[in-house]
Amino acid sequence: MRSQLAFGILTIGACLAIASCGGEKLGTPADLPDSGIDEADATVESPPNCGDGFVQVAKGEACDDGNTASGDGCSSQCLIEEGWTCPAPGQSCLPPPACGDGRIEATNEACDDGNLNDGDGCSASCAIEAGWVCPFAGAACKAAQCGDRIIAGSETCDPPGEGCGETCQALPGYACDNGGCHVAVCGDGVQEGDEACDLGADNFLSRGCTPDCQIELSCNRPGGQLGNACTASCGSGMLLDDGRECDDGNLVDGDGCSSSCTIEAGWTCAEPAAGEVISLTLPVVYRDFIGQSRRASGSSVPLHPDFNVFGGSGTRGLIAEYLDADGKPVFRAQTGLGTTTQQLNSAEYFRLWYRDEQLGGETYGRQVVSELTLAKISESPVTYQFSSTGFFPVDNLGWHATGDETVPSDAPHNFSFTSEVHYWFEFQGGEQLSFYGDDDLWVFVNNRLALDLGGLHSQQRGEFTINADGTITSHPFIGVGGDWEVTVTEDFGLKAGGIYEIAIFHAERMQTGSNYQLTLAGFNAGKSACAPICGDGIVTRAEVCDDGEADNTGAYGRCLPTCQGYGPRCGDGQVDSDHGEVCDDGALNGTGESQCSMGCTYSGFQ
Repeated sequence: MRSQLAFGILTIGACLAIASCGGEKLGTPADLPDSGIDEADATVESPPNCGDGFVQVAKGEACDDGNTASGDGCSSQCLIEEGWTCPAPGQSCLPPPACGDGRIEATNEACDDGNLNDGDGCSASCAIEAGWVCPFAGAACKAAQCGDRIIAGSETCDPPGEGCGETCQALPGYACDNGGCHVAVCGDGVQEGDEACDLGADNFLSRGCTPDCQIELSCNRPGGQLGNACTASCGSGMLLDDGRECDDGNLVDGDGCSSSCTIEAGWTCAEPAAGEVISLTLPVVYRDFIGQSRRASGSSVPLHPDFNVFGGSGTRGLIAEYLDADGKPVFRAQTGLGTTTQQLNSAEYFRLWYRDEQLGGETYGRQVVSELTLAKISESPVTYQFSSTGFFPVDNLGWHATGDETVPSDAPHNFSFTSEVHYWFEFQGGEQLSFYGDDDLWVFVNNRLALDLGGLHSQQRGEFTINADGTITSHPFIGVGGDWEVTVTEDFGLKAGGIYEIAIFHAERMQTGSNYQLTLAGFNAGKSACAPICGDGIVTRAEVCDDGEADNTGAYGRCLPTCQGYGPRCGDGQVDSDHGEVCDDGALNGTGESQCSMGCTYSGFQ
């Protein structure tokens, strides 16, 4: 009985192959007499050789995809299922055309990027969205043109102009939207553009958001005692073992590390290895003051009595051993330790050195926010250094810019200023810091004074080493040799693997020279660096295409191995007849300027 059934099926298949049987034209299988056998019956057998990957027309096969399963385009009887296309023996069949399948075959499709998402250039109904261009089927769409006033693709602004670069990317310091670009004002309380934070008047070193609107680590600063390890929030650029996958120092999406510090699809992120970072850029806040006898005629800005006055060769003990609860140094004495030479006036005046406050209703200091860049100078250990024998970072800034301070002809620079720098590091042991310059210099680690080069002096050197047991050995050289040369080892409460803060406070107080050299060795910390993964099949904004590692061959319709371009394809302006193209007008395909379709499969000239 089964052999008869098999013979009947073969006969039907053979008749289908020649479109008629016994002089009677056959339509679809539905036209045939009902065999009375349930097609799902397990006893129904496939024609002999169905499933071997070869189409044997003489035996009734219309397709053969290498299996005998139905529902995949080629049925268990090796017949093509309705709506499917079976291009070649042994290969999988293609389902009926549908938006989102990565093929442009349906007559109502202008594009098909392989998904049903709006906002990526090809809409959920496979229509090209305004401002976009879709190169060919299955490829990601991109901005049609920088300058068309439509923000599309990887553009963050359009058109180019103030705040918007020539490639339609927002310039640093600007915030852009469909209404155009404007300066992102750090300190206005509105976080925008490339600002990682903005607390308005509360932007302050040691308060979580720096004056240049970058996120600080959160460090416990108990006034008058050692602190504890710091914690980091997303956007700080320091990656700790706290569940964050990455941290590139910003809260921008689309660059590999998201605004929630997760690695975005199609990207890989990693912390740079020791030595890979070629420079360290540290936020620095300068505060400019007008020293004695340097106020411009007609100015009402008060003179600060600690600047351009006094003298000396270095004085230790002017400030307390620990920072206060605001993370600022605390006045201790006018004369310091072991000397009667006055260096400071009072706690009230010293407080202004590193704070933006008034005293008696008068403003003494003027803040200038900047950066200090330390270049890598050595590999073993990895060492970074900033060095200047003419350190005048506030020339033409501060009170000079307002015309309130004179510029002496014999010293044409803006003297009388302080600087404040904070740096965070992961403690491992063996880290070293050294300073060579003038005048006052105090360095704190974990809230405690580690290096004291205070008082008026010419160039002097000091250094310290952080030991593996959490102690610090400091070696300040006051002058060259002499009674002040000491070596001290103290406990700083550092725990291996913890993140700790270094706070550097400096002052330039006399107009007889300005030198600043800061060297950091063994402090290895870097922001997460992210790169697109070419070959994972996910197109990021840093890639032109990505068909997956196996298909990034550069063959017809395929992405190049670099993910930065395509091989021959529909839309390249060349008719690839070997691949079924009958026309190709490039970017004009599917538009009113061409009679060639988006799929290069038909022409209006037919």
